[in-house]
Amino acid sequence: MAITTYAELKAAVADWLQRDDLADVVPSFVALAEAQLFRTARIRQMLVRATAVLDEEYESLPDDFLEAVSLKLATSPPLLLMGIALDAMERRKEDGAVGMPEVYAVVGASITVHPAPAAPQPVELIYYARPAPLSDAAPVNALLRECPDLYLYGSLLQAAPYLLDDARLAIWEALYGQRLDALEVADHASRAGTARLVTEIGLAPRRS
Repeated sequence: MAITTYAELKAAVADWLQRDDLADVVPSFVALAEAQLFRTARIRQMLVRATAVLDEEYESLPDDFLEAVSLKLATSPPLLLMGIALDAMERRKEDGAVGMPEVYAVVGASITVHPAPAAPQPVELIYYARPAPLSDAAPVNALLRECPDLYLYGSLLQAAPYLLDDARLAIWEALYGQRLDALEVADHASRAGTARLVTEIGLAPRRS
């Protein structure tokens, strides 16, 4: 059975479970699997470029932000900022410096830089974006197109505790883990030739 849409995914989950009485709960299995996928899967189809003007030390991140890749000031020449841990950022901020930003850190739904910009600075962002959750109104997203098997195994994995199906839990867990590992290896290989380009493009606070 091909899995190219939300409806086909739900049908496949019910078919693999060999149950025709789970129509009301299969969407919950899919939603739980999707939440786990969004926490762990990082593929190039999820990369988004955004631009903004950085005019203070804190800026809001895009609503679909999952993980930063890089941040670049669009100066001449461009300046790639270094990502650091939040505790290291807090120590740096103690000097109260103002000028050209050099480092950045993610703080909840915001990004912060140091030194604080002395003047507005155009920036570019490359980040992993959260795909639109699957629904009847949004039957396809980047992850489903790229890895329908992960959606299937993940949904089956979420179904096992509900069905008290301990015997198959280990099977679904192994299949899910193997496919996730294979996806990461394949995605890394596909981007190896453009790694330098991606790291030079940058991370930014708001999508234009």
